[in-house]
Amino acid sequence: MKGISTPLIRLAKVLSKNFLSHNPSNPYFGTIETTAHCNSGCAFCPYSHYDFTDYTELSTKQVFTIIDQFDEIGIGGYSFLGAENTLRQDVPEIGRYLKEKGIASQLCTNGILLERRAEELVPSVDCVMVSLDSVDRQIYKRIRGVDALPQVLRGIEAALDYAQGNGCAIITNTVICSKNLGQIPDIVEYATNELGVHGMVFDQVTLPENWKNVDRSLDSKINWENHLHTINKIQELKEEGYPILTTSPYFEALKNPQVSFRCRPYLWVTVNHKGEVAVPCYDSEYTKFVSLLGETKLKDIWFSQETKDLRKKVEDCHKCHMMCTIEISKLVGEPFSHMDALYEWVQNAMMMRKRASIPISKPSKAMAAEIKMSS
Repeated sequence: MKGISTPLIRLAKVLSKNFLSHNPSNPYFGTIETTAHCNSGCAFCPYSHYDFTDYTELSTKQVFTIIDQFDEIGIGGYSFLGAENTLRQDVPEIGRYLKEKGIASQLCTNGILLERRAEELVPSVDCVMVSLDSVDRQIYKRIRGVDALPQVLRGIEAALDYAQGNGCAIITNTVICSKNLGQIPDIVEYATNELGVHGMVFDQVTLPENWKNVDRSLDSKINWENHLHTINKIQELKEEGYPILTTSPYFEALKNPQVSFRCRPYLWVTVNHKGEVAVPCYDSEYTKFVSLLGETKLKDIWFSQETKDLRKKVEDCHKCHMMCTIEISKLVGEPFSHMDALYEWVQNAMMMRKRASIPISKPSKAMAAEIKMSS
């Protein structure tokens, strides 16, 4: 492993390049859609009604080829994109390859197969993020389309067991939607005090107009009063010391009915299941896909004038309400305006490391607050 190629050093270098550039385009994060197959049927997700006509999936070698191109332009963080990546047998191999490159990795999963595969998956990545949209079995089923909450909870417990001593953070992600607005405090309490996860993040359900066959009644903003109350409650719980990792700029954006922000699509690279990079972003009326498996390389596409011109067309697009879009655009794209939140990111990393180092399965609320304060 190259000693200098740690994710922290990589991200610091990209940050410096973007600060010094009048036309920043150096990406921090990369993601590859390694599969479109799923064992859930989420009502808000386009993968639940995916058209598999002429579908192809990248081989392990092809994924490595694209990761090599991520490495070449200095990407420091990688997230497994797609439907359910634990359905692929080579995820541990991909995770180990990322570690060799010094690229931090995050595996996003619904958790259904996690109990069975935790032993091989957890040591291979830096973070496992498990979807947990409810702790009520029936509400979970209505949102996720499968009766799998018990398996998911067992999977989280198994992941936490295997995470001890190897530095992998086990966190949960909750998609805020109309079906779980009243459940949020219960989810936070259970994840912290019963499961003992290392952190929690929250996402606003996103339902772009071009996504077909999704249940638009899940939009939490339909009942604006309850939506706003829920966002405020999450922030209160965060202040009380619960290990909520989502930062204030994202929550504040969700309190605006228009969710206004300036999108910075140059900060992340998204590659689809065919090995094609999306420019300027994955979901826009201007999006085009260019293969990275032939003669054309990512560095040639990403820094081209054509791509820069396309990015300007989506700067004022507010269609994506996901944390990965808004939070990164605000904190990394406008760092001088969000120094407190950037510092909070550092604190969050320290908090996760400290929680992961304590071999307990059910930490108390008081201990959660103590850990945060000491971080």
